Order: sequence, then structure tokens, then C-alpha cells
Amino acid sequence: MCPDLLITDVMMPGLNGLDLLQELAKDPNPDIQNLPIILLTASSSSEGKIDHKPDRFLQRPIDYLLKPFSSVELVRRIQTRLHTVRQKLELDRQV
Repeated sequence: MCPDLLITDVMMPGLNGLDLLQELAKDPNPDIQNLPIILLTASSSSEGKIDHKPDRFLQRPIDYLLKPFSSVELVRRIQTRLHTVRQKLELDRQV
């Protein structure tokens, strides 16, 4: 079973957030490939690092949330991402 959404931090010990996304990009499961992601970061420069990844890495829906952020903002981003996924699923079913 695939989660509906992934929230990860760029700066984590061991496997950092960008490396985690790169590993997910290798998974052939279409549910994983379309998994929306919210990437938490303390620096806007982390967003630039993603540009150096393979094109396949950029196909997934990724949202950035800069620290510090409020819980209200995080919840709003989660709701927006999940709403977008639901709309896409509905459109796919209609086709």
C-alpha cells in the first residue's frame, strides 16, 4: 500500500531528503512515481540542488516549505496536495 503523501526534510542524518527522493525515483511503481511530496528545508538554496537530478526525478509533484513554518501552513499545503491528487484521480476515471 502506497501513502497518499510524503513529507520529508532535506537535512536528515544518513539518507537526506534529496537522496530519499532520488531513491524513490528508481522505483518503477506508478503510485510511487506520482506520490506528491512536501520537502521541508531551512534554505531556499536546497531547491536549486534538485535541478541537477535526472529529468525523471523532476516529474513528481514536489512542494517546498521553508523553515520556520507554522502548523497552519503545513496543514494547508497537505490539504492542497491531497485535493490536487483527488482531482487528478477523478479526471483519470472520467477518461
